[in-house]
Amino acid sequence: MRALLTIPRGVLKGLVYAAVAGAVLFLALTRTQVGRDGLRIQLERQFGQAFYGELRIGQLQGNLLNTLYAHNIHLLDRDGALVASIDAAVVRLRWQDLLRRTVSLNSITLIQPELNLMLRPDSTWNIGDLFSRRNPSVRDDPWEFTSADIRIMDGSVRTHNLGPSPVAVAEGRLFDYTRFEATHIQTRMNVEWVSDIKLLDVDFFSGDLPPTGQRIENVQGQFVIMDDQVELNQVGLLFGGTSLTMTGRLDQISHFPDIPGNAAIDLELMDSRIAPADFKPFFPLLTAADTLAVSARLQGTLGDLSVPAFNLRRGATALSGTASAVGYPDSLRLALSIDPGRFSGDDLQALFPAGRFASLQALGMIEIGRME
Repeated sequence: MRALLTIPRGVLKGLVYAAVAGAVLFLALTRTQVGRDGLRIQLERQFGQAFYGELRIGQLQGNLLNTLYAHNIHLLDRDGALVASIDAAVVRLRWQDLLRRTVSLNSITLIQPELNLMLRPDSTWNIGDLFSRRNPSVRDDPWEFTSADIRIMDGSVRTHNLGPSPVAVAEGRLFDYTRFEATHIQTRMNVEWVSDIKLLDVDFFSGDLPPTGQRIENVQGQFVIMDDQVELNQVGLLFGGTSLTMTGRLDQISHFPDIPGNAAIDLELMDSRIAPADFKPFFPLLTAADTLAVSARLQGTLGDLSVPAFNLRRGATALSGTASAVGYPDSLRLALSIDPGRFSGDDLQALFPAGRFASLQALGMIEIGRME
């Protein structure tokens, strides 16, 4: 039988040498310190080419095919000031993407990350510089990753202010979020991070708030960030005596720090429990206390809020109807339409302990008809 294909000996030798060289190069890139150092330099360079901030990685261990271990990671703004530091990171790369000169993450675990957010006198945050793109029109961004599982172990966030306090803070209507901290942060989430949209599927989030002595027990749900809007999909919050389940969106969130009354809301609270005392450290003018079982729809802004439907329960009290609140924060005008239900003065006194409701308490349980 004649051979259908004849390969010259010289070509065959060349193919063998090329295969061996390729194997050696592959091993060098994936398993040797030289390959890891090359990858570390490439990561730092690509970050610097994409953003105005700077990435520094102290050391890489492991290999690309399995798991990389990064130590002493620092993120700096354009002025060289430290924005974030990470003691260690465990990273699983999609190594195939390296062939396309991109960096994609399959999963990453951050151990003891510390984020230092600084508000400058011009009302800009230092982290804005860190992720400011050098060329926003470039669509093929090696730092866009479609899906990554992220875990944080014992993280912390601290804010600092180099200028005057925001208006709402100076007037005592809002806590000083520019001088605050959260510690012992633990989280597990899936992130899709591209130019136009950021999606976070949070499985678990907890952390301590030392300035208030409180703890966030858990946050879970989906957050979609687009421009100046955040969409919430089945978001749950466990915080002190508060348990919230909500769906909806927040618009014009950039207004919240200085003009919170302009921030737009479209939220549905489902079978939630609210303890107003949990929120008093954040909204000092809040006078309510005790705990309410609530379901409601909220629409509009904090300065012109509509409640198309609500259900409130506390003790013997069970009320439902519609409401509106206008004028926050300068004044507050309430309008209520209440369906037939029952009402207790004792419950009102518990909710507003500074009030004087003795006459209502003396009436005991009050059955009410429709009230406009």
